[in-house]
Amino acid sequence: MLDGGTFDDVAVAVMVHPGPSDIAGARSLALSEVTVDYHGKESHAAVAPYRGINAADAVTVAQVAIGLLRQQLSPGQMMHGIVTIGGQAVNVIPGHASLQYAMRAIESESLRELEGRIYACFGRGAHSPPACEYEINTPAPPYAELKPDRWLGRRLPRGDATARP
Repeated sequence: MLDGGTFDDVAVAVMVHPGPSDIAGARSLALSEVTVDYHGKESHAAVAPYRGINAADAVTVAQVAIGLLRQQLSPGQMMHGIVTIGGQAVNVIPGHASLQYAMRAIESESLRELEGRIYACFGRGAHSPPACEYEINTPAPPYAELKPDRWLGRRLPRGDATARP
């Protein structure tokens, strides 16, 4: 909608989000999401493991690198991730593995800095021996932090959800 110009002539927009209490002027963090696909080479784990390139190992190395990075994050930066594909059978070296990660920061500039550091961790996973191919995809554009208008927020009615102005 933003890219299509829907809000080009809009002066004020109100966001509603359910929660346990009413908050005028709530903030939200800048957010971006990625999927990371690692492509190795399948091989039978008992018969010919030396012919495989384990994409799940790349995921492991990337997640360890991200875990070690956590202590070095700037205040307000955070990331959350899951393994979405890790293999199909225990006796087959996985040729494909995937991650999904969300990154958050107080401001967009900090988010961009965090993305660079996290992307480097994804790359370290792919370059662990033996190296495999990888690609990072962004399923949606990043969101900038929400900066509410304080003046407008002070003019909204207060009280519980059933209160009427």
